[in-house]
Amino acid sequence: MAFTAFTGKSSGTTVTYSGVTLLGWRKITIEEKGKPLPTPLDITDAGDSVYTFVDDPLGGKTSVSATVTVEGFLSVKDKADGVLGWLQFAPGTSASLVVDTGGDTYTLAAAGFKTLNTGAEVAGIAPYTATFSNSTSAGGWT
Repeated sequence: MAFTAFTGKSSGTTVTYSGVTLLGWRKITIEEKGKPLPTPLDITDAGDSVYTFVDDPLGGKTSVSATVTVEGFLSVKDKADGVLGWLQFAPGTSASLVVDTGGDTYTLAAAGFKTLNTGAEVAGIAPYTATFSNSTSAGGWT
């Protein structure tokens, strides 16, 4: 059996940012942070005739956010191409990021394109790590 390089194309999962399908990924990490729900605390005494509640002072303090990190490999051609693919987006760009697994779809609206770090090229391939985030939304699965 001949060796076939993994390009992400053989997987059923696609990553799309601003309508552009991004190839060459090997690992996608979705980190969602949500605030705890403020639940009322029961402060009823044994002799009270009705229940008494107060808001939980520790609940609901942090903001909801999400960070999506995509790691993979770019060919020399892809790395040099500033018009198509990863490099057409400037840091600070905000667009919709969609990760479609073929059965489930994760959508992060207004995902900010934070960073694209590339490593040294070896045999015409360069590793990369791209980071997207939204500090006011955790995204959603459908």
